[in-house]
Amino acid sequence: MKSLLDAIDEYLKTAKYERKLSPDTIKAYQIDLRQFSEFTNGGWPERELLSTYVKHLNYNFAPRSVKRKLASVRAFYHELELQEAVQENPFNKLAIRIRSPSSPELFRSRRFRLC
Repeated sequence: MKSLLDAIDEYLKTAKYERKLSPDTIKAYQIDLRQFSEFTNGGWPERELLSTYVKHLNYNFAPRSVKRKLASVRAFYHELELQEAVQENPFNKLAIRIRSPSSPELFRSRRFRLC
């Protein structure tokens, strides 16, 4: 099996030249997949490490960013699955919960005017 970095590079080329995704989408995928690779130290992660990655994202990023980053990695694994480079997408059996900001934080971070 090829290295994670080689697979990511190939996926990004496919997304750009064959699927003709927008430059903004390619840039987001590039950033998200690079961060994913750095988190896994360039190795193919097992299910437990993926779960830890989701927790890491939830702790360090806003819910909207977490969703985008996970969508990028899921799309990458989906493509690998279609190419039969992996037997199964490990995200298919992973229960993912994305934290949402609690109401008190929302009220503390913004000032509301009552009319």
